[in-house]
Amino acid sequence: MSIFDQRLFTVPELAEFLRVKPNTVYAHLKDWPHTRVTPTDVRFTEDNVRAILAGMTKQPSTETKRVPRVGTRANRRNGK
Repeated sequence: MSIFDQRLFTVPELAEFLRVKPNTVYAHLKDWPHTRVTPTDVRFTEDNVRAILAGMTKQPSTETKRVPRVGTRANRRNGK
């Protein structure tokens, strides 16, 4: 699918879609894929939005969680 076949989101539209403020979108421009129409005009394609959402989505961890030790420091030092 080419860029011309996709909907283009402006910064305010993307901010509304992600439920964040436009300043948050501008703050993440270095990290998020986007297309510059002019030096001051930024647009996001549907593919860009999918990539942004994939990066924002937290993946479940596969490693086992450590069980915290309970007790005072002295008990832990003495092996109790």
